[in-house]
Amino acid sequence: MNKKFFVCGVIDNGQECERVSDAEAKFWTVYELQIEGTSQAIFDCDNRDNADLAAKRLNQLSTRVSVLTDAISFSMNPMLWCQRESDIFQYRGKVWYADVLKSAIEKDVK
Repeated sequence: MNKKFFVCGVIDNGQECERVSDAEAKFWTVYELQIEGTSQAIFDCDNRDNADLAAKRLNQLSTRVSVLTDAISFSMNPMLWCQRESDIFQYRGKVWYADVLKSAIEKDVK
């Protein structure tokens, strides 16, 4: 599964927030990992369990979006279609695009 969202314990030292161990934490922040390797704080929770549940759900949703986006991109690939008339296209893929979309919709993301 996609691990784009993660949790860290945090304290506010009066000037900035800094990541610390759970034992030292006053709150827990859910972060989003950026493409370039940095992270961005999304929101704070008052306990680790809630933060972990939120990060888990965000990761599930992120994975789901990725699966559906891939299926949509596959079905729209211009190499799969050839134009027969001005508004009529013929599908020429080996795997029926509707099956790919259906599979993505039915895929259970844990």
